[in-house]
Amino acid sequence: MPAHVHIDAEILDDAKSMARETYMRFAGRTGYYYNTINSHLVGKIGELACVHWAASMGVDCDHVFRDAKRESEADLILMMEYDRRLRVEVKTWSSDLWQPFGRCVSTGQMPGVTAKADIVMWCIVDPLDGVGLGNRCTAEAEIMGWNTPADIAHIEPTWTGPIGRQRCNHQVPMEQVRPLDHLVAWLRGEA
Repeated sequence: MPAHVHIDAEILDDAKSMARETYMRFAGRTGYYYNTINSHLVGKIGELACVHWAASMGVDCDHVFRDAKRESEADLILMMEYDRRLRVEVKTWSSDLWQPFGRCVSTGQMPGVTAKADIVMWCIVDPLDGVGLGNRCTAEAEIMGWNTPADIAHIEPTWTGPIGRQRCNHQVPMEQVRPLDHLVAWLRGEA
């Protein structure tokens, strides 16, 4: 079952600030997907939603995504039972793009994701205003589930995305997204 996370004004302001910073850092670089202020904001909201979800589960979390010097690492690290660490890559889409284009890791990103992450958490956020950082003072996020990099890499790549901007991706079918309750059990050492 997905986890719903309300993104209040304070969290959203934090996400906006980080989105501006990462957008400027990557301005002029070609990437795997769109480099827009809005895409960075959606990503930051997803990362912050995962942090707040972990806190609600009583799981300590290292917010790696906040440190530009750790850019090559996974987005966050969840501290598990018995001093184990779970490296997490967070992938987020606006809710209007979740069905057709969500749950993807590009073939070009797959080796890096496999090297730096133990799992990928999938998130969606309400469509934002579409005008840069928008004027909304709250947002809603859902953590839809997770997969291991091995799960994702075994999926036959397909072309996804809007016409003219398609990318070759490993797209996890909805029915193969692992549920969050299995992740919680794993984090608590019950699985």
